[in-house]
Amino acid sequence: MTKPTVVTLNDLKVACENCSLSRLCLPMGLDEKDVTRLDQIINRTKPHHRNDYLFREGDTFKGIYAVKTGSIKTYISREDGSD
Repeated sequence: MTKPTVVTLNDLKVACENCSLSRLCLPMGLDEKDVTRLDQIINRTKPHHRNDYLFREGDTFKGIYAVKTGSIKTYISREDGSD
């Protein structure tokens, strides 16, 4: 019987330094100190699901979203209620 693999929460922390998208992302041109500072202010949320809203029309600007996997749909509702 094989032993289970033990993983600590620190090993699972997502950070710029171990993100699979780091080569394509904004921090690419930053030095290590600035990347560390940026990493400290990034708010990571739980995954979203189909039909979840990131924000709604008229909401106050709160931040920039980075989509790591999947896709999003943006639209503006017309006066008649259609998209």
